[in-house]
Amino acid sequence: MQELAAPVTMVGFIYLINEDNVLWSYNAGFVRYVSITPDGEYIVAGKTPHGTNNGQDDENTIYLFNKNGKLLMSYNVKGKIREKSISISPNGNIVVGTWVDENKDNVMDPMDTGYIYFFDSGGLKWKYHTNEGIHSTSVDFNGKYIVAGGTHGSIYLFNNNGDTLWNYKLQRLITVSIDSYGKYIVVGSLFDIYLFDNQKILEILKEKDNGTLEISSNLPNAKIYIDGKYSGLTPKTIKLPPGTYEITLKKEGYSDYKTILTINGGETKNLNVNLKPVVAETTNTPNTKEEKVSVGTNTNKDNNNLLFIIMGLLITGGVVGGIYYAKKRHKGESKIPDFPRELLNKYIPLQKLGEGGFGKVFKVKRKGGTLPLAIKTPNLNEKAKKYLLKEIKAWKNLNHPNIVKLYDTFTEPIPHIEMEYIEGCNINGKSVKDLDDYPKPLNPKESIKLIKQIAEGLKHAHDKNIIHRDIKPSNILLTQNLTPKITDWGLAKIGAKSSTATTTKGLTLLYSAPEQIDEEEYGKTDKRTDIYQLGVLFYELLTGRLPYEGTSPAQVSLKIVNPDKKLLPPSKINPNLSIFDGIFEKLLAKKKEDRFQSIDEFLEALNSLGELIKEKEGFKNTLTKTIQKLKTSTDKKEIETLTKELINSTTKLALNCADTNDKVGLLEALEILKDHAKSDENRKDLEGAIKHIEYLIKESIPLGKDTREKLKVLINRIKRDENKIY
Repeated sequence: MQELAAPVTMVGFIYLINEDNVLWSYNAGFVRYVSITPDGEYIVAGKTPHGTNNGQDDENTIYLFNKNGKLLMSYNVKGKIREKSISISPNGNIVVGTWVDENKDNVMDPMDTGYIYFFDSGGLKWKYHTNEGIHSTSVDFNGKYIVAGGTHGSIYLFNNNGDTLWNYKLQRLITVSIDSYGKYIVVGSLFDIYLFDNQKILEILKEKDNGTLEISSNLPNAKIYIDGKYSGLTPKTIKLPPGTYEITLKKEGYSDYKTILTINGGETKNLNVNLKPVVAETTNTPNTKEEKVSVGTNTNKDNNNLLFIIMGLLITGGVVGGIYYAKKRHKGESKIPDFPRELLNKYIPLQKLGEGGFGKVFKVKRKGGTLPLAIKTPNLNEKAKKYLLKEIKAWKNLNHPNIVKLYDTFTEPIPHIEMEYIEGCNINGKSVKDLDDYPKPLNPKESIKLIKQIAEGLKHAHDKNIIHRDIKPSNILLTQNLTPKITDWGLAKIGAKSSTATTTKGLTLLYSAPEQIDEEEYGKTDKRTDIYQLGVLFYELLTGRLPYEGTSPAQVSLKIVNPDKKLLPPSKINPNLSIFDGIFEKLLAKKKEDRFQSIDEFLEALNSLGELIKEKEGFKNTLTKTIQKLKTSTDKKEIETLTKELINSTTKLALNCADTNDKVGLLEALEILKDHAKSDENRKDLEGAIKHIEYLIKESIPLGKDTREKLKVLINRIKRDENKIY
């Protein structure tokens, strides 16, 4: 087997050498430390100046190369880079520790500070400032856990999101290393060596990170269900991992109580429920509804009765007062201070719903009407008001269950628009009006359901050549039954009638497409801009994160438009989301021509994904039944028939897993095929494929197109050959 190439540094140059052959070199300056991944795919180098000073920021630089010598990244860090303070994982994640020596190179100097940098996909993901220099770093095989050792004896353990998981203090300078699987941490100080069990540390931390839910009810022994699963009887204290849960309490003869609660790590949340008896509709008792009662709440019936008596006594006097108050309001006063006085003759203001760059939004009723409406009053100059109202008229052409209905637009007495009022939903006892306030991440089933409906609304608009250009969570309103409705089509532009010359940039940076930031490079906005923004929203619903984040608008903009800044696949955030990696590569492509070209195309891909998931479950069920029959059958002919069925079902399952990037399922299917293959050649080829898939799983590498095609050829050949044998 040919040896892997090794990087070598000499003053000013980096060389990659393989068996005495120089494959490439790079002139970088004072490069003193290098490292290479086990497979030779990535090389990292650290440049730091000679001497004891820290050097200028541009003198301390990290370089990342691929095996062909292409420079993938260079980044200036603060402080000196030590020999053992650079680590790289096989997928190219880099950890760098620096030492900012305020005085001299003295490990006992209390003035030392340092930084830990973590790079992912060729860009800085996070950095951490320490009160000591960083002497060494180490990262596990998958880039999941990072450990660093400080000059004053501290051990730091992070996950790849930059969360500090653990900190431990020893004496003196620390050298650290973490094993490939992140199971053990080895630490060396000046006099001792320590071994820490990382898994036990993480288990303890996980237990600490759980939240506590204390559930009680006015009636004991009410049944508790969490996300539909029975969890005991009230009163009960339950430990739960951080997340959002549906809590249901049931008691025979009483109305079910349901609510949604979000539990945070380390938090104790009390839920005290007052269950109400089911009341027959023929009685005069008002409709009962279960209520959540806060701790310390006291319902005083005597006070309620007294209130009704006082109200009765004041009826006569109240008429006079009411007339006076009505006159006062008629003069131009409102219960809602921000409500425009000019509109008081037309509307009764009920509630201020919000305020943003567009203007103010109110819940109102027309005078003499009963239907609640929402009105928006633009916060713009006169010229912009006229233009915006003209653009908004495109909205009036839209009539769809997933689009907020526009009733009318007006320019007098002040510009305003009337639209459908959306009531919102109730989460954790809090009124949630839109997706911006909705707890994230959601499970895949909920995310797909919401995105499909939003996509259907966009499809309706695109069919009429209307583009939104500002799809974001706050523009997706929610009804009581969680139906999403797209609002704020104020920037919509009729594609077929683009005679209106506009350069309006009413965009939200974090949800912007590359062409909205750099039109010269990526072209003008069009329907595919909405598709990109829909992808950003989908990504956030699934992962709880945005595709591109930063500490400043400039940093975010650069990440969005930089063609070399790759999207972090959802599977890197949550391995269970690996099936979605491929669809986001297309949804969030930088270039419009690389994206889905229409909403129909996206919905077809999303539906195909759903069908593949259902199909996989069917194959698994068939395979399980066939295996059970094989275990009990003694008839030779039946065994041959069942084996043929098993091979056919397993090959179908393997192909499905390859299409959905389910490497674990694919591995299991290939193992079954290997166990039942009669041909030595097929068994040998399967063993090779299994080793390759195991490597991909270990390295968190998705199945590439070339790998999938080779697997399909192999699996279909095995199916054909083995069926001939049986």
